[in-house]
Amino acid sequence: MKNYTHIAWDFNGTILNDLDASLSAANALLEQYSLPTLPDLNAYREVFGFPVINYYRRIGFDFDRIPYSVLAPEWVAYYKRFAANATYFPEIPAILEKLHQTGISQMIVTASYRGLIEEQLGALGIRGYFGELLALDNINAESKTALAARWRELNPNARPLFIGDTEHDLETARAMGADCLLVACGHRPHGALSACADATVLRDLNELSEWLNENIT
Repeated sequence: MKNYTHIAWDFNGTILNDLDASLSAANALLEQYSLPTLPDLNAYREVFGFPVINYYRRIGFDFDRIPYSVLAPEWVAYYKRFAANATYFPEIPAILEKLHQTGISQMIVTASYRGLIEEQLGALGIRGYFGELLALDNINAESKTALAARWRELNPNARPLFIGDTEHDLETARAMGADCLLVACGHRPHGALSACADATVLRDLNELSEWLNENIT
């Protein structure tokens, strides 16, 4: 059994199934500037990544023509519209409750804007599962490793496990001094995640539930 003191969760693509909303927001922004759109979720998942500014470059934006400072709030406006009905993956409530019953502290570490995440957590009715919410104070989605490193400084004796869906979550786990589980149900495909060293890669949340049953609960 793993003797973890904290379970740190990524939010988007790990808890919240916002893949369709993210694809729709990207395509709406691309259409607005007469750029080729992404054909489907598979294409989106292949090019998505952090920092998000580089993802924008990969899908065709030229910041000499349209500054990132203009694009970012426009994307957020589209995302909020398309994500209004997004909900958690169906396996999430049972997983959160089972972990809650163990007494292990759960938290969220995200590169999203704090205000938006608080709003989404409240709408989903799961805010009470998370003691801490580490989030950014801006909409630029740059990185969350600094948040994780600062948390580690304040919690030097903690034994955390990080659960996420992107390579950046592994980087965040390392900054946090955490073991890392990557679940290929979100914004990055299994093939890309499988190339990550030092992480256990699971295909979906059912596999995550099984792993937690065997190792924690």
